[in-house]
Amino acid sequence: PLKNPLNDEQSHLRPSLLPGLLATAARNVRQGTHSLRLFEAGRVFGAAKNGQEVEQERLALLLSGPAVVASWCDPQPPVADLHDLRGLVEALFPGQTVALTPMTLPGLPLAASVDIGTVRKAGLTGILSPGVARELDIDHPVIVAEFDLGKLQTLAATSPRFAELPRYPAVTRDVALLVDVELGHAALANVFGAQREPLLAGCSLFDVFTDASGDR
Repeated sequence: PLKNPLNDEQSHLRPSLLPGLLATAARNVRQGTHSLRLFEAGRVFGAAKNGQEVEQERLALLLSGPAVVASWCDPQPPVADLHDLRGLVEALFPGQTVALTPMTLPGLPLAASVDIGTVRKAGLTGILSPGVARELDIDHPVIVAEFDLGKLQTLAATSPRFAELPRYPAVTRDVALLVDVELGHAALANVFGAQREPLLAGCSLFDVFTDASGDR
């Protein structure tokens, strides 16, 4: 417990990163974002041992919502599941075997311990209880994971590389074009790519309308 907490909800040092990550997910969903890919690295605090608190660096992940962006050819893509989380961990540590062992955890009806390579119990993962997800206004399954960052660092084969996160929220624009039905998607994408606009992150074809009569 803290001697001088900022408020009643922050009266204790956090034992896990997941509650804060879930609060961030709920805030994003209420702002209209339904495809969530969130992470946080930080320090957590455990029960006292020999009169001293136990501190640990952890990495938390959260996935929810469509696994890919909806498009005209796939308007309802599949949502993220435990297989996507496992694939993410495998991508972080190429060449390492990722194994999931079922376990029981409160609040996670489907939970598993995660072994990576020779590191046993590197972390845990699971799917949030549907009831808790509804309380957070999240309609899709919520997959969470938390890892011992110290154990993960022993598996890193190369120096980490990263790019600074955007300082401002993304802005999307819909552009409607009247073109010949035979014009390919690549030709349309090249029109935007040729502009060499530094603020343009990408473009995608999300819908197609055609005249059934063949006149257009």
